[in-house]
Amino acid sequence: MIFLKKTIICAVPAILLMSACSTEQPVSAAVPDIAFSAQAEISYCGTELSADVIRSGTGCWELRVTSPYALEGLVMTTDGSGTTLKMFGSESSADVSGDAVSAVRALAAVYESAVGVSDIRAGSDGGYTLSGTSELGAYTAELDSGSVPVMFSADCGNLSVKLSGFTELPPAEREAEIVM
Repeated sequence: MIFLKKTIICAVPAILLMSACSTEQPVSAAVPDIAFSAQAEISYCGTELSADVIRSGTGCWELRVTSPYALEGLVMTTDGSGTTLKMFGSESSADVSGDAVSAVRALAAVYESAVGVSDIRAGSDGGYTLSGTSELGAYTAELDSGSVPVMFSADCGNLSVKLSGFTELPPAEREAEIVM
């Protein structure tokens, strides 16, 4: 009888502790599949850029470089099938390579892969983190407590993108933003 009492006394707290550990609440956050604009600090393959970023729809991106000075005014657009560069009235559409062009494609690839990912974990700062694989390889994304994307990183090219000023575009501005 004493053995049974000791077993119950030890087992009940253990069962309660185990059930408390397994009651993790599901996270209701996601990378938004919306048209938006934001400011970005981008590091990719050793190149540092500041840019205004516009996502006008799935796969449709525009990146307007604001610094460094040598690239200020460069506008890169991608629609998922090609990239267009515009600067000083000149335009080039091709599958060109280079860090800056790759940065817009890399950002688009990572963001589009993160949309709809359901394996999101609560972060330590009240936000959320998620990891996945894009066409470029492994990536990590961070969302703030309101599910607003604030950071993306990818192994390929050491991509790091910090977003600020995230603003959803009104319907009238969505498809009109990027014309390739």
